[in-house]
Amino acid sequence: MAFNRSVQDKAMGLIPMRTPTQGEVQKFVVANGVALYPGQPVILSSGEVTAFASGTKVLGVCLEYGLGEADNSVEVSVCVSRDMTYKILGNDNYGDTAVVGEFCAFVDPDAVNTSTKTSAAVAGTATAVTQAVTHPMLVLGKVKSDSNATETVDWFEVKFFDLTLSPTLGYTLGS
Repeated sequence: MAFNRSVQDKAMGLIPMRTPTQGEVQKFVVANGVALYPGQPVILSSGEVTAFASGTKVLGVCLEYGLGEADNSVEVSVCVSRDMTYKILGNDNYGDTAVVGEFCAFVDPDAVNTSTKTSAAVAGTATAVTQAVTHPMLVLGKVKSDSNATETVDWFEVKFFDLTLSPTLGYTLGS
């Protein structure tokens, strides 16, 4: 299914390539004062989810909007599966440097698209041969798009290689 031409080249964060199954989604309390958006990479900090910060391990991808309250009453669904693959837009020149089988970084992982009310995170910067906290996504390939042949941006299929593991969450992500 092709995207509407008016939005197909707008960043929308990380979009699951398939519907997550029941065990792949967990509910987490949103940190006080933090707004999270669908498609936004998130981390776990003091038992609450907050926006991804460079140099930290990704917990997963937020699947819905949530604005944290002081009483810890707001929860969001987060896809925490290591097996999930996502579609993400590459920044302007990333298509020329992306290497399938290497790792890439986020560009503006906490950016928000106010028109679509989604994350505006994109993949970008040079790829790395080895996984690191600075390059958390494994590039699996390009995603076919009506605009790939004519536009300067490309969509990529990516997968997280190393997600946060926490025995307090009551589950273990595959090794």
